[in-house]
Amino acid sequence: MFGNRTLGEITESIDYGVTASAAPEPVGPKFLRITDIQDGMVDWDRVPWCECDSRSAQASRLQTGDIVFARTGGTTGKSFLIAECPDDAVFASYLIRVRFTRGIEPKYVNHYFQSPSYWAQISRGARGAAQPGVNATTLKALQIPLPPLDDQKRIAHLLGKVEGLIAQRKQHLQQLDVLLKSVFLEMFGPRNTDYRTWPEVEIRSLAADHKGAMRTGPFGSNLLHSEFTENGDVAVLGIDNAVQNRFSLGEPRFITSEKYKELESYRIFPDDVIVTIMGTIGRSAVIPKDIPLAINTKHLAAITLNRQKANPVFLSYSIHSSPYILSQFKSKNRGAIMSGLNLGLIKETKLRHPPIDLQNRFANIHQRVDEIKDRYQQSLADLEVLYGALSQKAFAGELDLSRVPLPVEERPARARVGLEQPPSEESWFDQLFRGGTYWPEAFVEAATQALHGS
Repeated sequence: MFGNRTLGEITESIDYGVTASAAPEPVGPKFLRITDIQDGMVDWDRVPWCECDSRSAQASRLQTGDIVFARTGGTTGKSFLIAECPDDAVFASYLIRVRFTRGIEPKYVNHYFQSPSYWAQISRGARGAAQPGVNATTLKALQIPLPPLDDQKRIAHLLGKVEGLIAQRKQHLQQLDVLLKSVFLEMFGPRNTDYRTWPEVEIRSLAADHKGAMRTGPFGSNLLHSEFTENGDVAVLGIDNAVQNRFSLGEPRFITSEKYKELESYRIFPDDVIVTIMGTIGRSAVIPKDIPLAINTKHLAAITLNRQKANPVFLSYSIHSSPYILSQFKSKNRGAIMSGLNLGLIKETKLRHPPIDLQNRFANIHQRVDEIKDRYQQSLADLEVLYGALSQKAFAGELDLSRVPLPVEERPARARVGLEQPPSEESWFDQLFRGGTYWPEAFVEAATQALHGS
């Protein structure tokens, strides 16, 4: 365990930024605003400039190790560590800058500013019910758990490594999405030499040859929201089940067996394609084979396909990612008061109809990518749990840091050249992923040992 200090006691200054207007031309220093901080990053090439006098510029100049806070609006309390910035950069008045005294590791404090304990303090100190905010006085009073400097560096190093792995997993997931889209366009776009030989057909021609093969859910009094229950006999699918362009379990909604008897014509079947037609429109997913008895709401269109003509994975992916289909959706919505699709528009939407064996080949590729994504998603979830557990223990002073090395640049010079060298980062981190290992089991085990002191 270690004691707390107030933020005011460990800072040189807590200051407000420059009141100025952003300029697209270099008329003065770079001008960092709340909106320039996106997903924990700043693209300084996109940050505008501002015109301000030399005194204001000097007082508000940013440097490495500063932390800035959003002091108002929906992002109140969110912080950003200045890891690097241009030599001439200032911050806007809706931000507050914290600059630390010697003996404080900004990276450690920045990790604390992501913790539930920090956010509980911000919630208690936020000012104004209609527009919550924080000010310099609020920040100065924040209680910061503060271990010795070397332990601050060890904790920041450990949490930073886990945070980096989380970012890496997220990047891998994004790269898989990009890869799959590239494969789709290569197989079914104009770059395929057979593309122009494929007939252009309407989506309705790919549906099964029976009544109701293309349908929307029950409207109006046929199905009232008050009739939904959290448990029941028959599931009710909505936008949340398709909004990620893959089927996922959403809010639990059910109806009784008695109600289902009135709505049997809206039943959803395995391998149906569902499309969102209200709210976030044009998202699409394939119903899994193990779906229980279910119907769709009016917010979804459902398509039962003629499997001799169309693979559901191919059609679903085409609906949400084919440039040709997306341009048709956009054109048909132009001028509408409220964005939306209807069954008629989907039926008449056109696409090139490739051979079924090519569609099936794409479905197999899609399945393999999904299997990798599932592993990455599980890895990501485990890493996020690990980060939460490590940070909770670290800020409570309960983390065993005896096996956590200092960052290389913080070690004594003779340790860096191999004399009395402490446990190396290689043994802790880099070795774990050599060869492109997908699963950080060894790292999780080592970090867990730090958690439990074993």
